[in-house]
Amino acid sequence: MKLNYTKQGRFLSPEIQISNDPRDDRPLGDLGKKIFKRLKLENKWNFTILLVEGELMGKMHQAEETANRRLPKLIEEMMSKEQLPEDLELREQRMQEIRTQAEEQIIREMVQSLS
Repeated sequence: MKLNYTKQGRFLSPEIQISNDPRDDRPLGDLGKKIFKRLKLENKWNFTILLVEGELMGKMHQAEETANRRLPKLIEEMMSKEQLPEDLELREQRMQEIRTQAEEQIIREMVQSLS
């Protein structure tokens, strides 16, 4: 295996590609990072397999895109089932709780779909 190196100051750093597709090496957003972390904690075996096969970041980006599409719909659905308080401060607090619950639910679903 031949590695290429780039000089950074006095040191040479290997040019390592962590996925099969260079486009998948872009950074994850907030929701993607949460899915990544949860998968790594809850399903180390599958995480490692995806990592070794070079499919991890591609799958993470797909999961993040799906989660970002689903999140607003789920929040709206959950809010329609709630009677939100009239007080502005309490209303904002409840809306944040709903968003957090929706995020948790979607993260759980995305990790299950990757397992």
